[in-house]
Amino acid sequence: MNKREKGILLYLCENELSTSEAMAKEFQVTTRTIRNDIKMLNEQASENGFEILSKSGIGYSMNITDLDCFQQFCDEIDEKSIDIPVTSEDRIA
Repeated sequence: MNKREKGILLYLCENELSTSEAMAKEFQVTTRTIRNDIKMLNEQASENGFEILSKSGIGYSMNITDLDCFQQFCDEIDEKSIDIPVTSEDRIA
């Protein structure tokens, strides 16, 4: 999981509802990139205690289905993740 995908999870935890446009602006990427990242996150979601819901014309929201499982998943991604640069600023640093 890259830094942006972790950021999207955190963003959705902190914001009840968000559009792909708002997240694209926040992470300085296109809405297509956000949709692709959310698709990748949803592939891991059910086995890790969460789901990202999409409401057409409204936006995305996170639903935590198993708090213990989700917390374990969050702990594991903090330990295992390699921070892959996702912005030009990250790649230069």
